[in-house]
Amino acid sequence: MATAIDNLWPADIAATEGAEAPIAILKQQASLLGQTTKNLVEAIVETKATDYARHMEHWFVLVAPALNFYRYPLFSVRHHAVKMYPVTIVDQSMSEKQADGASQEITANDESQFKEMLRNIFAHKETKSIVGALVAQSTAS
Repeated sequence: MATAIDNLWPADIAATEGAEAPIAILKQQASLLGQTTKNLVEAIVETKATDYARHMEHWFVLVAPALNFYRYPLFSVRHHAVKMYPVTIVDQSMSEKQADGASQEITANDESQFKEMLRNIFAHKETKSIVGALVAQSTAS
């Protein structure tokens, strides 16, 4: 005869309250890009564990469905696996502008700084140029 298994977890386990998770913010912005470009350019967020699962890394990848789902990794966001902030943003698109080819890293200590840094990345002329080129090529195909 089977015996019942005791549940030893407390009943009040819930999502951490306070700041919005970086991955949630990224997924919202990915969805909004598709709406803004009439889905000619979309974005996805890919997540992986790094450093033996000590950190999470989220890649913000542009996707052009009309161009055989061409993918362009715009930037990545890295934070401790069990802490949402601070986050380090590694901006891949800006690395092409630097003389040494190194990626630009910036750190946001909280949600408001993170959102402001994303706003700056999205509004940067290089990002607008990349998205614009993908839109133009998508309408030509």
